[in-house]
Amino acid sequence: ITVCYKEPYKVVESGYAGFTFPIEIHLRNDGYPKSIRFEYTLFLGVKDWVEYDRTELVLFENPSVRFYEKLLKATTVSIWLSMPGYILFKFI
Repeated sequence: ITVCYKEPYKVVESGYAGFTFPIEIHLRNDGYPKSIRFEYTLFLGVKDWVEYDRTELVLFENPSVRFYEKLLKATTVSIWLSMPGYILFKFI
């Protein structure tokens, strides 16, 4: 902790920190899985501007037709691979 008692009341610190956040996506799915969980690490203070993209691949076994159609309508999901009984989706 830095405390300033006299003018100028300016504190300059340097360094960095990182925090890991759990991200849980709940699916409106009649079958399994009901939710998907990811870990995201947020880094602060590395640069003035941090840009980070992450892609997750999720494999659904034998999804129902209704759930499959819902996934196709999602704007952040694309089909990565499709074969009988399995669909691999890419979450962006």
